[in-house]
Amino acid sequence: MTDIVASGIGYPIQAAVYIYTGDNRLVFGFSFTRVTADQGLYIDLSPAGVHVDVTEPQIDGGVLRLGATMNDPSSGGEPAVGTFKQLLWISGTASRVDHSLRGDSGVHLQGRDTGRETFLYTSKNFEGAVNVQGGGGGVEGRVNADTHKIVDAFNTLIGFYRPSSGSVEDMSVDTPFGRVQCPCTFPSFTSEGFGPPFRAGRYRFNLTGAGATTTQPGEVVLGGADARLP
Repeated sequence: MTDIVASGIGYPIQAAVYIYTGDNRLVFGFSFTRVTADQGLYIDLSPAGVHVDVTEPQIDGGVLRLGATMNDPSSGGEPAVGTFKQLLWISGTASRVDHSLRGDSGVHLQGRDTGRETFLYTSKNFEGAVNVQGGGGGVEGRVNADTHKIVDAFNTLIGFYRPSSGSVEDMSVDTPFGRVQCPCTFPSFTSEGFGPPFRAGRYRFNLTGAGATTTQPGEVVLGGADARLP
């Protein structure tokens, strides 16, 4: 079982677990993002090959816990046997993050640095022609017209770009390999998986649209990491 524990958290915050085979094929990916204390965004990518049980993210007293257990369906739910790689990250304002791998006495964690940067942006962080965020009377609004956010990746860009509420007229990303329409996720390190690999290069995330919520502005979320597999 893989655990992510973060203490001293503030919002927005994101935790993610991605699991790969020995030849870098995506087995499972899961990320949890909370923009405010009462607004969460869940992204659950379908597993392939093994079944992964994700622990419901727990936030208690400023501590976030997220866990995942890999099981083999052909063995009646027994723990999966084989060689797997894992990519873990957390983005936000956590003051301390701990990663651990739990199992019997034969299970060991051989962790390595998987990347240089993690990031978590909302629509209020975008730049461009018009970006108005605010409100009153318990309702917060957003207007984005021809706004964008640029992310430079030096390894492989992995993460997601999508709204949790509101509307979008243009939501896309210009990659070194062409334009991708969003909402979208980008979890693959190879051409196999859920989408094209987001290799090293410059990415321009485009946003035009408006929305209103009862929580806070910035309900369009862009989160991820500039990562390399261990």
